[in-house]
Parts: sequence; C-alpha cells; structure tokens
Amino acid sequence: MLTSASKEYHYDQPATGGSLGKKGALISCAMFESQSAVLNQFCETRAEYVGACRFFNNPKVSLENLIQIGITPSVDAVQGQDVLCIQDTSEIELTHNSGKYRLSDPHLGPLTRETMCGFMLHPSLVLNASTGFPLALADIYIWNRKFGKEDKYERNYVSLPIEEKESYRWPERAIAAKEQLAKAKQVTIIADREADIYEEFALLPDQKTHLLIRSKADRKLYGRSDKLFEAISAEPAAACITLEIKANKKRRNRTAKLEVRFLKVKLQRPQKGNKQLPDHVELHAIEVRELACSVPEGEEPIHWRLLTTHPVDNVEQALQIVQWYAWRWNIEQLFRILKTEGLQIQRSQLESGIALKKLCVMALQTALQIMQLIADRDNESQQPATIIFSEEELIFMKALILTKLNGKTSLQQNPHPESSLAWASWAMGRLGGWKGYPSESPPGPITMLRGLIKFQQLFEGWRLAQQFAGLPNQGPPKQTE
Repeated sequence: MLTSASKEYHYDQPATGGSLGKKGALISCAMFESQSAVLNQFCETRAEYVGACRFFNNPKVSLENLIQIGITPSVDAVQGQDVLCIQDTSEIELTHNSGKYRLSDPHLGPLTRETMCGFMLHPSLVLNASTGFPLALADIYIWNRKFGKEDKYERNYVSLPIEEKESYRWPERAIAAKEQLAKAKQVTIIADREADIYEEFALLPDQKTHLLIRSKADRKLYGRSDKLFEAISAEPAAACITLEIKANKKRRNRTAKLEVRFLKVKLQRPQKGNKQLPDHVELHAIEVRELACSVPEGEEPIHWRLLTTHPVDNVEQALQIVQWYAWRWNIEQLFRILKTEGLQIQRSQLESGIALKKLCVMALQTALQIMQLIADRDNESQQPATIIFSEEELIFMKALILTKLNGKTSLQQNPHPESSLAWASWAMGRLGGWKGYPSESPPGPITMLRGLIKFQQLFEGWRLAQQFAGLPNQGPPKQTE
C-alpha cells in the first residue's frame, strides 16, 4: 500500500490504462489511512483538498477507467478457485447536501423515495467459496434515474422488454461478472429476490457458472397443477439446523433454529415471457423456515425460498447452499462500511454527480480492504498481510507489537503467524481499544477503523522522526531476543 509519506509529490496525470495515476493512488491511500471518504477528513491541507476536487472533476479521469482499475485484481485473485459472486444494489443518498446539487446534473436523480437525491450502486463482491474470505470486486455498476421521468404506469412498464427495464441490471451485470471471473474454477452468482428473473435462469448458467437466487415469485411449475411455494412447503423437513444470522435494518444478530426442505423443480416460462426462451428450466428449490422458538419478540421469522442450479440431492448439499446464501450478508457489510460504519461516502463535499460516482468507486476499494482485515481475524483463510500493508509498514508493525501491543501474559500475546493478515488484524484491533483476550468479542468494523487510524498516525510519526533526524529510512531498531 502506498503511504502518505508520498504526499510530498504533486501529480496531475489522469487515470489511464491499468493505473489510477499517481494523484489517484495518493487519494486512494489517503482514504484508507484516514478511513473516510469525506474530503475534509482525508485531505490534510487546503492544497490536498483542492487537488482531490480537481482529480474527481477532471474529465480525463474516466469513471469507466476507475471501475476497470477497481475490478482488474479479481482476474488473478480467483484463479483456480471456487468462488461466490454476490450481487446487490444500494442507494447512495445525498439529500443532506442537496443544496449543493443541481437538478440539471445528469449524474444525479431521485431514489426510491423521490424526495431523496443520489444514485444507485450495484457491485459484485467475490468470496472464496470454502472460507467466505472477500477476495475482490468483479463488477461495479453505477447509474441514476432521471428527474421528471414518467412512472411505471405511464410507461406501461410491465409490457416493456426486459432490456428496457431497470431490473435488467441483474442478468446484465451477472454476465459481466461471469466474464471477469473466467479464470475461476467455479462461479456461483448469489442474489436476493430482485434477481428472481426467468431470463437469468435460462441464459446464464453453464458448466462452471451456477446461480443461487432467493425466490420472489410463486412461479408455475411445468407439467404440474400446483405452484412453487406450495410444492416445496409440502415436502417433509429434511433437517433441523442452527444458523448464525447477521443483523440488518429489520433484525438483530441471533442464532436461528431452522427447518430445511428441498425439492427438484421445473419452472415454467412466464406467460408474457420471451417465447424464444426454453419453455421451462430445471432447478433445485430449498425452503429454510425458522421455528417460532428462536424468533425474538417483534421480529419476523427467517423464511427463505432458494433456487439454485447446483445439484441438491441430499442434506449435505442443501446445507452448503444455505450456508452460501447466509454469506450474502457480506455485501451488506460492504455497504455499511462504505456509508454508515466508516467511510461516510454520503457526507462527501463534492458537488457534482460524476465526481461523487468516481469517489464512490475508489472508496469501495478501501471498504473491501477493511472487510478483509475483519474477515481473517482468526487466520482461517491464511492470507498474507501484504495484501493490504507495505513491507515497510510490516517492519514497523512488528516492532510495535513487540514493544507495545503484546501484553504481559500469554493470553495477551499475538497468537498468529508473523506477517499474516490475522497477525496484522490483531494489532489493529489492539490499537483500536480491544483488550486482546480470546474470551472477548473480536474487534468489529469501528474498532478496526480506530486501530487503522492510530497505526497510520504512529507510522507517519516514526517516518517523520527519521526524516528530521536525517536518518536513512531502514526501519525501526532490531529487537533483541
């Protein structure tokens, strides 16, 4: 990772080819170090603030090129692996700064609540299918609606071909992600109910590309009188399991007790669907229904109906599909870090839609790095720390762990292999206020953010001390055994 020590240079090169350009690299680095996408927080001087504004508003800095730079690492990150590609859409809502924006800005528009202003973000987050470790972003799609556009009823939305509907992003971006992940051994594209689109099931799967979609529509079954929901609910429970459910806007963290059913089905092509598509597709359906005894008062029970192209012929295969879908919460975590739990992208001072979109793409890379730190706290994925930190930072981190962060008892010693990502995550957690005891809850996003900020402050202080002392930059003194 580039460090802010490089800020002594001044650059005006646009982002071209496979690089952000030097100014872009410094801005990306500054966002990571400050853990903020708010310009006043990651720019230390007025000159840096003005330079960042110029970078994001420079027409030579293409949004398309920034997106390509952001997804390029996924090509090598997935090579030879079984991966999950999770898609979702989030609104980047800028209403609190609406006085800065012009209704004529072609890159901003209304959101779900038409009184709100902003744009839509639809990334594809790639996880390792065995460990759930976040590897990369395979696709980033950003768009906005138009002010004054006719509503669905005025446009006769139902009768429009899918290519003219906003929902076309689901199959379109799935195809784009599939092409980006061509080096993977196997790809499973995972999405929530909005992606329950017949065209996606009919056109996307191949020998190494699978789908796992939560069902929204109670579809007709080919050659049967009953429908999907009735058919799957009529199956006897194949297993009763417990599953850790992550919190969202509607529920708290909890351990849910769930009944699991599965059934092979043939979905009939919709009556108004494209007649050039097959008249049916063969899938496996899984129902996951929470028992009343584990549902907290005031909350709705978990009830998933999942459709997949993976074979589900036994309980083990069904439970694997359920676990993969449960990992969909990772993309919600990505959005939280981007918006409310860290980078605060929605509080940016940039005043044009295109500049905000560019900032959002770069902030996604920083949010992914924070997720990677959190994901490998226990060294389950055995990732090296160099996927985030520079070799120089790791030298300093080692000295910091030995002299300051390790406690007096064995329980407060860093237990992870040196220079592993888990080793670095432990250090960031300790700097963020975590006590380090295994019995404590592991450090979460906010704690990790505080630790990263403090680490960068200490690291920069050490570098400045060396510079003022006129010493060569060779790392901290070696520790005696």
